[in-house]
Amino acid sequence: MVRLANMTRRSSQTIVEFALVIPLLALMLFAIIQYGFLFAAQITVRNASAVGARRAVLSGGSAADAQAIAQQAVAPLLNPHLVTATLQATNIAGATAQSMTVSYPYPLIIPFVIPGGGKTRTLTSTTIMQ
Repeated sequence: MVRLANMTRRSSQTIVEFALVIPLLALMLFAIIQYGFLFAAQITVRNASAVGARRAVLSGGSAADAQAIAQQAVAPLLNPHLVTATLQATNIAGATAQSMTVSYPYPLIIPFVIPGGGKTRTLTSTTIMQ
């Protein structure tokens, strides 16, 4: 009888420990997933910036065409309608270059796991090409 009481007490203790630990483990898991999505979106925005700058250099600085290409370059992962792409002519070592800046307001799934809080995080990338 004493042995049965000890086993019941031990299994109850295990259930309580599990109930205390599982929310922290779930929070860590979802934080890792959130950072993975954020990292993938940042890579997509950086790629869109490079594609837009390359298009601007190859087309001779056509801003509307380069901005449209940069907006469409985020299409598989992100919404192209939310992208802001700006093209500027810059001067690097006496030569004209094109600077493409792409910004995207990325909505956060779990806002409190990202430092700075908020419901969105603006991802920005700038590429300069000659």
